[in-house]
Order: sequence, then C-alpha cells, then structure tokens
Amino acid sequence: MHAKHRCCPYCRSAFPRPVNMNMNMKNMKKTRPFVITVDGPAAAGKGTLSRTLATKLGYEHLDSGKLYRSVARHAADEWHLALNAADIDPADIDPAEIDSTKNDANIDANIDARIDLAAIVQAVRTRLPLTRSYLASLETDRRLYEDKVALLASRLAPHGALRAVLREQQRSYIASVATGIVLDGRDMGTVVSADAPCKIFLTASLAARARRRTQELLDDRPKQSYNVLLNDVLEAMRVRDERDASRLQAPMKAAEDAMVIDSSKLSVSQVLEQALRHVEACRARFVS
Repeated sequence: MHAKHRCCPYCRSAFPRPVNMNMNMKNMKKTRPFVITVDGPAAAGKGTLSRTLATKLGYEHLDSGKLYRSVARHAADEWHLALNAADIDPADIDPAEIDSTKNDANIDANIDARIDLAAIVQAVRTRLPLTRSYLASLETDRRLYEDKVALLASRLAPHGALRAVLREQQRSYIASVATGIVLDGRDMGTVVSADAPCKIFLTASLAARARRRTQELLDDRPKQSYNVLLNDVLEAMRVRDERDASRLQAPMKAAEDAMVIDSSKLSVSQVLEQALRHVEACRARFVS
C-alpha cells in the first residue's frame, strides 16, 4: 500500500491542510439587514406603524425625528450652543411665544439668526454617538416634546451640514444591525436608506391629520377650545408640509418604489394589515 506522507500529492489530498478559521471569518461577507422605511408627514401614523412593525417582526426601530429633537434639546440645555449671538439663554424665551401649534415667521427668523450650526454639528459628532443605549434613552426623554425643543428641532432640521452628519450616523447604525430594522422619518426611503428593499410612504389628508393631532393636544389641554386649537393645528401643519416638501435638503416625498398608504379613512389595524402584506412581498424578493 502506498505510504501516506504529507509530502506527496496523494497524501496531501488524503490529509487536507488545516482550515484557518480566523482567515475565513474575516473573508465572510456580512449579511445585509432587512430594512423597512416608513416616511410621511406629521400625524399620518408613522410612529404607530413603524413601532408595531418592529415589534411584530422582532426588528430594531429608529425614529429619525427623535434624533433631531435630541440634538435640539442638548444644544439648548447642555451645550448652550443654539442661542449664542446675543448671549440669550434658552430659558429666557417665553414657552407661550413658541407654542408648537403656531408658526411665527418673526420668531423663526430670530432664532435662525442665533443658531451656531458649526458648533452644533461638531458637538453631534463628538458627544452624541448613535448607539443602542442612546436610542433607548430617547424613548423615555419627555423633554423632547417640549415646545422649545420642537421649535429648535424644526429650525435645525433643514440645515444640510447637520443632516449630513446624522445621515452618516444613521447609515453606520443600520449597517450594524443583525437582522432587520424599521426606519421612521421623512427621507428614510429617498436619502438615508435609498436602497432599502421595503419602503412605505404613509400619508393622510391634512384635515384628518389635523383632527388626530388636535385630539392628542387636547389630552394635555382639556380647557382649550377644540375648534380654536384645530384651526391652529391646521395652519401649522400646512406650513410644515410646505417646508418639508420644498426644502432643498432631502425634501419629503414618496420614493418611486414605495408603497403609498392613505390612512385618512383607515383604522390602525387596517393600515398595519396593508403594511404587513407589503413587507411579506418585499421579504420574498429580498436577497441578503
């Protein structure tokens, strides 16, 4: 019988060389996460839908709106960078003057003139790394919904430099996800994750969205007139819609390959049913 020596061709085939597992692991390509984007205007139901989808599918959830609110809160309350030119402390601004249901162009312009954008962008890069623990902290941060924070966030969001750094952070975070993630925002399917395999644009009529938001606000303001508040909300939403749709940096619009769902006359469960059918169809076509 032929002697088995490692030096001859027969023996090398009979006794293959040990596999270098470390080298193989390095060469393995990471599986792409399954990304679902949910875009649309305020009060269309994006938050409810995206959170429910994430829970049902066992995916992670990222709400881009909370990122901008968090930047605004830190800028005003901790970094003292948002209002700097006249040495005006954010606490000196009357909250009643910047009620989030109103849109005062003079107030907006005044705040725009005092935003130290470069300092805020640098602070975001160095002090607000996008981690899972940071995202978890946003879920319990009630300060994000204060009028002052809402106003500053709306003034910061259109700036390209800030959007660029947050876009970079979000893309890095998405790439780190193991299985899947649901993204909630206004430009997730068109800019942040334009190659997402599953996109939804959730919308509703202005009247339907204003009624929903008014009811939410009345829970905190039971003594306020419904009709007066509804009119204020309608006007604020109209202005916000125009601003989001017409801004130069990442305007709000449905991606060409997104499924558009109009929730004006649909219940939460009906919206979810349509979305889940779309997700299943997308997953059937998805190649990781």
